[in-house]
Amino acid sequence: IFSENTFAGNDRIADNNKLTVGVTSRFIDADSGVERFRTIFAQRTDFDGQRVGLYSESTTPARKRSDLLAGLSTRLAGNFNVDGVAQYNEDIAKIVQQTVTLGYRPELRKLVNVSYRRTIDPTSARASLDQYEISGQWPITRKWYGVARYNYDLISDRVLNRLMGLEYDADCWVVRVVQRRFQNTTVLATSEIFMQIDFKGFSGFGSNPINLIRFNVPGYEPVSVNPAPISPFESYE
Repeated sequence: IFSENTFAGNDRIADNNKLTVGVTSRFIDADSGVERFRTIFAQRTDFDGQRVGLYSESTTPARKRSDLLAGLSTRLAGNFNVDGVAQYNEDIAKIVQQTVTLGYRPELRKLVNVSYRRTIDPTSARASLDQYEISGQWPITRKWYGVARYNYDLISDRVLNRLMGLEYDADCWVVRVVQRRFQNTTVLATSEIFMQIDFKGFSGFGSNPINLIRFNVPGYEPVSVNPAPISPFESYE
């Protein structure tokens, strides 16, 4: 909603005459510096219709206000956190998108995320979503770590995305093996296997799956990297 250009690339520039207003409120623990609570509301006012589109017939008339976006993030006691995002459409007086995530992270490289995502498309039921997802990272033994993600859609009654991986920490080097299967279309699916040997402090070879795991498992930390200690003032701006 804060994007300056709604198109990807610079071959087409949106004719924006809009105003976006957002309000954020945060509560930060004064002793630890941990952000305990955050909430945000944002909405865009459109003064003119969109005259630049992908096709000549794709221009849109002016709509006074966009959907209202609301977000909430809170860190609870006992290493739990809850995050939620909602998109409210004033024209049909309904929440058209919502995502709720419950996370549990007792310590570094121990985490479990459970999410629910729902999208309502008033124009097409086939474009609606009703999904559950679970992901996590957990040590199996002192040397072995497991990562996984499972994404299931209730409307289509199928698994949309599945990821499983193992990491072995041999002190000086790490081996990662990750298998991923995701649905391309209603009938086609793609399977991938990544394997990497990572020499700590130097380099590695093979297909690097770290960014893929981070995208699929929020909060994932590679066993080959020790993050810097969190400063009590990290959340201050």
